[in-house]
Amino acid sequence: MRSKKVNLLAISVLVVIAVAIGVTALKKGGGDAGSTDEALPTDSQVVLRASDLKNAERAMVSSAESASSGAKPAGSNPFPNVPRSRSGMSLEDDPFAPQSIDEQNWLDRHGYPNARQWETYSQLSDGLLQVAADAGDAVAKTMLDARGLPDRGAVDKLLLSAANGDDFALQLLSARLAKVPGEGSLIDAYAVARVSEMRGNTSAAITRESMFSSSLTPEQRMRGEANAVLLNSTLNSLYEKKFGTKYPVDFRPVTIGKKEL
Repeated sequence: MRSKKVNLLAISVLVVIAVAIGVTALKKGGGDAGSTDEALPTDSQVVLRASDLKNAERAMVSSAESASSGAKPAGSNPFPNVPRSRSGMSLEDDPFAPQSIDEQNWLDRHGYPNARQWETYSQLSDGLLQVAADAGDAVAKTMLDARGLPDRGAVDKLLLSAANGDDFALQLLSARLAKVPGEGSLIDAYAVARVSEMRGNTSAAITRESMFSSSLTPEQRMRGEANAVLLNSTLNSLYEKKFGTKYPVDFRPVTIGKKEL
């Protein structure tokens, strides 16, 4: 089989959550593409057969359950002076610009670091950040996972967190992919940002375009939209298989003037 280029995010979802959301190259790969005898196309969306999707999702859920059951109990908080919520914290100091207490609560529910976490964890070494993550700090884990981008393993970890409702993971992933050269990564970045919007981040559309150094073409946006639908559907499916209920879309409160939407 001829050598071909395979989109990084597409490979990640192919192996881990069984949806290929990339369409053009991030890096070269040789040999076989998965279990198929056909070369993955580099100029069109890649969608797995229903049987492939079902089998891969089953393996993914089994792996997640095994990891959960074998996880070590969370240790003591290594940073007791760093709060893990925004309760009582100022709106003005928040790095993610909430306009109300309700929006602060939304940011907490969806994995966004508060001002103290952002300041402290951004300066920690990987080892110390791992200590915080091992102690049960989900924000520390997401920030640590993001440091491995754009490697496939890091993409996998962030998508798994996103499946559980971590919107901060999606924001970090889309922002990083937007900086990776290549049309495929550009489309992936757009798709991941759109998934954030689909899952309740009502302000995602406002910040999304600022990630790109140049505007996407109408064709690129259409491909990104198609990829976003596939990825969102897969994340929702993983959530439902894990928790036994549909993913509850939680809309971010947006305040214009003094009126909350």
